[in-house]
Amino acid sequence: MKTRKVIAALYVLCALLLVPLGSAHAQTEKPYRVSLRRDFGYGSGMDIQGRMTLSLKGDDSLVSRVTFLLDGEELVSKEVAPFSFSFTTDDYPSGVHQFSARVETTDGKTYMTDALTYNFLSKEAANKSTVGIIIPLLGLVAGIALLSWLIQYLGSRKKPNSGVQAYNGFYGGAVCSKCGRPFARSLLGMNMVAGRLERCPHCGKWSLTRRASLAELEAAEAAERASVVVGEAPAQPRSEMEDMLDDSKYYDPSDK
Repeated sequence: MKTRKVIAALYVLCALLLVPLGSAHAQTEKPYRVSLRRDFGYGSGMDIQGRMTLSLKGDDSLVSRVTFLLDGEELVSKEVAPFSFSFTTDDYPSGVHQFSARVETTDGKTYMTDALTYNFLSKEAANKSTVGIIIPLLGLVAGIALLSWLIQYLGSRKKPNSGVQAYNGFYGGAVCSKCGRPFARSLLGMNMVAGRLERCPHCGKWSLTRRASLAELEAAEAAERASVVVGEAPAQPRSEMEDMLDDSKYYDPSDK
């Protein structure tokens, strides 16, 4: 029992000791910090190159002067808001640098912000890194496009005369809103918010399409077949009376 009381007392004592420490930590939290924004150029993690803007974050109503520092050396001093400074990394040596700021307030206090660490790249290094990112992305996009085309091609070879299935490819089938004929959506289409922008292979017009159901594709295909049958219907055989009337046009009574 005594052991439990001692342990409980130790827990209470530790809790009492931790409360002031937490309060002291909250009270010493710095009211200002610096922030770096990339306006134009390259940025990936700590690596940056191009035009940047360094700015002060915090309540600037009491700020009388801000001195921005690079590796502890003064960059520029600002006495009027907005407290920011734009620069180009090419104006400074390549390598790792630290940004910070010394903030002076109207009540006579001075604060030092925590430092931000960045690695300045040269233009050549930034271009090389950019190419190293773009080429794999282009390869990935090309690979996906090729794979989707291959799947659609193999599917069409498997079922060359499968009716509406021929229009229901990898991206699905659609019914043209202009001519009403069914077609398979291709990988060249563009995904939009309201649908997929596709060019109809029948009428050649562009329109926003949605993935049509099998029933809609069947109905459109049936309508297309019906229009073809009507257009190719054979002429009705002429009657004997129609032939006699046509011959009478060329009859001459004096010709006996």
